[in-house]
Amino acid sequence: MKNAIYLLLLLTFVSCNNAGSSEENTEEAIPETEVQDVEPQDEPQEEVPPTFVVMENSEFDVSNLRYEGELQAQKFWQDANGNNVVLFSGEEDLDKGEAMIYAYHYLVNDGNIERLNEMKAEVLDCADADIFLDFNEQALSVADRDGDNIGEVTFAYRKACVTDVSPHDLALHMFEGRNDYTLVGFTEVRVGPEEMMGGAINETNFDGASTSLLSHANEVWEAIKKYE
Repeated sequence: MKNAIYLLLLLTFVSCNNAGSSEENTEEAIPETEVQDVEPQDEPQEEVPPTFVVMENSEFDVSNLRYEGELQAQKFWQDANGNNVVLFSGEEDLDKGEAMIYAYHYLVNDGNIERLNEMKAEVLDCADADIFLDFNEQALSVADRDGDNIGEVTFAYRKACVTDVSPHDLALHMFEGRNDYTLVGFTEVRVGPEEMMGGAINETNFDGASTSLLSHANEVWEAIKKYE
């Protein structure tokens, strides 16, 4: 009888221990959540157009640009349109009485070449008279006078086929992007001790341009109309 009671108590004790172990084993450990530091993403920046700046030289080889005649001058600048190149060239055949001058404005960006403006002036059939066709170095300049981040190149030239002392045709151009603003008239010459002839502007084409551009053009005209 005592052995039976002892056996019953032993079985009860073993059964309780097994149940406790089972409960402990069925409890799953809850993994700790890993917190990762996430770097804030930069917001996309709007592309800012280049600031207007005149450059003395350009890495671009101007021989890749189309132009006629012999290269006489060149100008480079950067603005909202990108990289700008303006070339001035000319050619003449005095035996034939011919002369030509040219101005070309190119936009050069990432290998893409686009011609924005072009000007040609010529004197023909002038073998028996004096030919005058040349750019005025004093008039040539590049600036952004109206502050719109688009550069303007100003230049002027005279042309004539004459055998006497008389005014020559005078033209002033201002390229701004695809716009070609102009003043057209005559040089001023002295025809007597107290008498001058010419110098007037006969045609003004600055429609749509700011007053600052026209004001500059008139100042240049006054400075160069006595063409030497």
